[in-house]
Amino acid sequence: MRPKGYLVFFCNDELLKFEIARDEAMIQMILTKGREFFACCREKREPALDPERDVYIPGMKMPRSGLTQPATTACLKSASSPLRTR
Repeated sequence: MRPKGYLVFFCNDELLKFEIARDEAMIQMILTKGREFFACCREKREPALDPERDVYIPGMKMPRSGLTQPATTACLKSASSPLRTR
């Protein structure tokens, strides 16, 4: 039997539980990325930008919370579409 863990959320007075199978490759990737990020923090340097996720549009106010990734992406696309037509 493969080792497993659980991902648990508490939402609207309800527990949502997901069984997660252990994935050694994923664990190693998370550890590697975490060490890379911590090295950036320790050395006071910004990590490399990801052009798919790190977008800056001057003057645009992004909501601080409550948006899912698809909603955030839609928000950015709608704000940047006038920029593409210029």
